[in-house]
Amino acid sequence: MNNSLEETLKKRREEVLQKRQADQDKITSLQSEIQKHISKLPRRPKQSHESLDRKIVELEKKRTITSMPLAEEREILKEISYTKKQKLQLDEYNAIDKQLAEKRATITNLRDGLKVHTVSLGEIDSALAKVRLATKLECKTQDLVTSEFDCPQDKLGVVIGKGGSMIKKIEAATKVSLDVNKDTNKITIEGSPMSIVSASAEIDKLIRKEAESVDVPKRLLGYLGEKHIPIMKELRAANEDVTIDMVRSSGKVNVIGLPERIEEIKKSILQLNVITKERTLLPNELPVIIGKKGSTISELVIKHEVSMDIEKSGTSTTAFVTGPPELVNSTLADIDTMIKENEEISDPIHVELIFKKIFLHQSGKIIKGLQKEVNEALKEGAEGIPASCIINFDPKHPDKNDAILIVKARRSVLEKASELTKTGLEKFKDLVIKMSADPYIVPRIIGKNGEIIKKLTNGKPCFMEVSRTSGEVVLGATNATDLENLKKEVDKLMEKNALLRIDATNPDMMMTQVREFNRSKVKNEMLALANVDVDTKQKCFILRGEKEKLPEAKKMFEDYLAKTYIDELSITGNDLADLLNGGKGSMLVRLSNEMNAVLRADRDRKLVIIRGEESAVKDAKIRLDQFLHGGNGHSVARVVVTPSIVGGIIGKGGKNRQQLETKFGVTVQISDSNVVAIRGPEEKVAECKIEVLKMVATARVTQTVPVDDDQKKKLEQNNTIRRIIRETATLVTVADGNASIRGYFYDVNDAVAMLHEQLKGEYKSLIELDSSQFSRVNASARDASHFDRIQAETSASVAIDSDSGSILVSGKRSNVKKAKEQVFGFLSFVLPGEVEKVKILDPLQASVGKAASLAEIAALVGGATIYLDRDMGAIVVRASDRDMLNRAKELIQAKVKEAEKLVYVLQLEPADAWIINQIMGKNGSQIQSLQKSLGCTIDVSREKRTLTGRGESEEKISALRASLSEIVDKAKRENALIVFPEAAIGAFMGKGAKNLKEFSKTHEVELLRLQKGKYQFRMNGEEDKVAAAQKAIADWLVDWEDNRATIQISIEDQIIPAVLGPKGATLKSIESEFECRIDINRDASTLTIRSGTKASRQGALEKVEYIVEKETEARAEALVRNKEREAANAAKAEKNEGKNHKKVGGTSAIDTRDERRHYVFPTVPVGVKAPASKKKNGKGNTTAAGATATATGLSLFQMLAADPVPSGEQ
Repeated sequence: MNNSLEETLKKRREEVLQKRQADQDKITSLQSEIQKHISKLPRRPKQSHESLDRKIVELEKKRTITSMPLAEEREILKEISYTKKQKLQLDEYNAIDKQLAEKRATITNLRDGLKVHTVSLGEIDSALAKVRLATKLECKTQDLVTSEFDCPQDKLGVVIGKGGSMIKKIEAATKVSLDVNKDTNKITIEGSPMSIVSASAEIDKLIRKEAESVDVPKRLLGYLGEKHIPIMKELRAANEDVTIDMVRSSGKVNVIGLPERIEEIKKSILQLNVITKERTLLPNELPVIIGKKGSTISELVIKHEVSMDIEKSGTSTTAFVTGPPELVNSTLADIDTMIKENEEISDPIHVELIFKKIFLHQSGKIIKGLQKEVNEALKEGAEGIPASCIINFDPKHPDKNDAILIVKARRSVLEKASELTKTGLEKFKDLVIKMSADPYIVPRIIGKNGEIIKKLTNGKPCFMEVSRTSGEVVLGATNATDLENLKKEVDKLMEKNALLRIDATNPDMMMTQVREFNRSKVKNEMLALANVDVDTKQKCFILRGEKEKLPEAKKMFEDYLAKTYIDELSITGNDLADLLNGGKGSMLVRLSNEMNAVLRADRDRKLVIIRGEESAVKDAKIRLDQFLHGGNGHSVARVVVTPSIVGGIIGKGGKNRQQLETKFGVTVQISDSNVVAIRGPEEKVAECKIEVLKMVATARVTQTVPVDDDQKKKLEQNNTIRRIIRETATLVTVADGNASIRGYFYDVNDAVAMLHEQLKGEYKSLIELDSSQFSRVNASARDASHFDRIQAETSASVAIDSDSGSILVSGKRSNVKKAKEQVFGFLSFVLPGEVEKVKILDPLQASVGKAASLAEIAALVGGATIYLDRDMGAIVVRASDRDMLNRAKELIQAKVKEAEKLVYVLQLEPADAWIINQIMGKNGSQIQSLQKSLGCTIDVSREKRTLTGRGESEEKISALRASLSEIVDKAKRENALIVFPEAAIGAFMGKGAKNLKEFSKTHEVELLRLQKGKYQFRMNGEEDKVAAAQKAIADWLVDWEDNRATIQISIEDQIIPAVLGPKGATLKSIESEFECRIDINRDASTLTIRSGTKASRQGALEKVEYIVEKETEARAEALVRNKEREAANAAKAEKNEGKNHKKVGGTSAIDTRDERRHYVFPTVPVGVKAPASKKKNGKGNTTAAGATATATGLSLFQMLAADPVPSGEQ
């Protein structure tokens, strides 16, 4: 019946189509005729029929009633004739136009008919679709009914199934048609009543299904996941209505099914008779268990149908065996048997380093003889079983303090072999003599480049070991005669270089005292007796010479020291200028006369040396220190200024300086390096300093920098001048070979530093300090480790600038910024409560950091130094006490808080930099709209990833904050980054990107391939569609991975860096060499090898295992060395306890360097061919700060430059 009805509908549809086509043909024909008429249509006269008749009458009247010349009459007749022609033309035009109107009306009627035909076709198609559906569902048309089924939203995916598979399955099984509406969460079912009931039942089952994650012990989960264990396959086969998936990373088994079925599965898994036993493995047992390329362990687990995990924790290794009890026990029994059958161990014997040289002399003749002797003794007691050992020195043991003799043999004979070896060593102990020498004369025993030792031992079977730190001298020889002769020669050498120490009463001045002694007449007399030197570690003077002459030399030197007391004081370049100012009336000369001591300035070393009687010297040093740094009511303040400000402070003829000195009762000195020094009572100095700081902060100064033509051209090309003006609020002009910078003092300093960086390639910045602060910092900086650490971490130069009393930081500007942060950390430790910085946002610097505003705060708090440091984005406060510092900070923070009310700054993370384009909109349309609607100004900085909004009221700023937050949240929800494995990208895209285009169309999202991210895409679209597409890609990758073979091994966390190599170089090299992919899961401690051929995967596995084996050996050796070092230190301490306290001891010879040096990545990773060296251009690569940018953040930023994938491109 359905077939006949379908045929009837088809015929009717064909008839309607034919009628519609006939009407369409008529319309086409009429339109063609209309075009022909239009082409023949004459030009329409401008006048109407009536106006033309009136014109003819008027012309005839004029011709007949008026007397006129013949020529004029002819003209009128011509005009009448022309007018009549126009009248005929108008009649013709009207006739054709009427025909056109009739044809257009006919076309309109025909088009109305077409609409009727179209509606009819729709109704016929609907009926035809229903008939076809009934035929497909094998029921009568009149039996078709429709039913709606409400479905929970979270169950829609279950009902649809992967790729619609579940819907197709239900439709095929129940003979219905299903349609799922995700918006309304309804399922529409069409079919016969019985079919609908069946389909509803199936859907109800799916909805009732639940998902539960079953926590499974780690070992049991690993056991179930082994390929050779059939339990999971059997469980799935017996429960096809339940989905069972294992997730090793989370330690769970995911079960999807009806609640009662889930409980059955849980019981089946958790009640398995499976146990885990462990066995601790020694380092040499592990290779036995694993076997070559893992063959042994593979055979064990397959043979016994168990799983085995090998884990390392610190220095111990443990094997975990999981399976049925009887199989686990049999596996462990096999392991014990294998270890016993293959065990070979060694015993280390510590010997003096000199023995190594004796034993290895003449190509190891002695050690070979010892090994032969021991092996012969072993064979005698072996009772027919072959037994032997190998004796050799450990080549990896560093030759620092001792040597290690390794005896290697089977366990059964090792103990006897070690005893025989030790017995053999006893024979050679008489060939070694130990002597003790003062470490100071060790260089005289060794000689330059070891010349003296070579002279004593060259060509003889003799050996010497001398410790530079402890002074121990060890002599050795292959026979007693040569040993005795060597000892006699060394004794003579030590007698010629006898020592006598004299304790220094003022250890800090020892070097100065020796320098002054070398200038005195006593030196020549002393040289005939002994040489004079200093031991800074033991803080004493050293007399070296022949033993019998030393007492006389000692008396002579002590007499000299008693008559001459010397001290010194460090000064800066500015201090030197202040001390020498005035010639014969200078402070240095006055103090010498007043204090009855000799004060001498050492310009090269920047010291003042004070010599005389001890009491006079100490009093003079106190007075000198008070003059330079203040104290006892006296104060010193320094202010660094520019040459242009110096003139303003001095005034015409020194008038301004005199006024300052008179007004405040202080002395004001100005050095050649433009440093203003103020000295006097503390309160007056503070008041005067405030006055000077006001002059500095509010005065507009000008500074010039030489600029040649090439530099000028460079500055113009990269817009440097414009950028400096914008960032520093200064005026910069370039003319006549100079760049002129005008502005406030600190602003000009910043501008000059930025210009210097562009011209010289180096950015310089000074951190100013007060006089007392500088002296303390200078003293702390004598320990070079502070600045060395900062320089090593930031690649910037940090040094003390004595001329300006400042810290100079130079290098690349980015490095200088990092270094200054660390320098201020150093200052906060050295100058607690005196130096502080208040961080402020860049947009607030223009208002809060104004020079006049900061000068006002400085005056209010009583003389603090306050300025804006643009490098750190902070206001620096420097004060003499904590209370002043805190008051200044409070005032600055109040200004910052007030300024923040009308400013909003959105700071994006590096990973979110792409959002700036989303906020801007196309051609900046969105941000312009925001500015117009909210009444705010918005500045965008792509470099700093900031958007700064300014408004006239807090309400406008609040509205701007809400709008920007909404845009950012929406952009994050509607975009996603997709990263594909290299091997999967071709399969996903398809030929000519066909698969990619189909995927985009199906999921209604757009996929943009990143230009810089070779295997990365940015996905955008509606939020729910992006999420669904992400899930679809994840499912596709799971299927793709399942179809590819892999090799997975366990790997310890501490071994992973060795496998990765520097920046992943080792891992990438292995992947490239074997054309495979290697993934490391740190959470699961596994390494997986994918892709490539079976041979390439196996080759990659061998390479990885080789690296792991080498790293494991290195760690084991490092542990042994560490224990040996600790034992040697303990033995050394016990040995030195009984020695006389006067005996000079050096630092320990034990090597206590960081053991981690053994774990640093090698220059060329293990097992990787060294790449050819490449010459670098420029200064190398630099890395910006969010250390700390991640790979994901960089990929998202690259989306800004992404283009859609063109057709045919992969």
